[in-house]
Amino acid sequence: VLDRFKEGLALYRSRLWKPAREAFQAALAANPHDGPSKVYVDRCTYYADQPPADDWEGVWTFTEK
Repeated sequence: VLDRFKEGLALYRSRLWKPAREAFQAALAANPHDGPSKVYVDRCTYYADQPPADDWEGVWTFTEK
């Protein structure tokens, strides 16, 4: 799980949404209760549809409470 998560995080930070999502999904296949991987799957899906600005530094900004 940890290796797949680390791989996914590196891909996420490189803006490679689809391969990052696949890595996080692989982590979830090994441990379906891995909360952080679930969060990043959703974020990868979101950013694949709505890419962040060019100056994005990898930070997720909450827009609602």
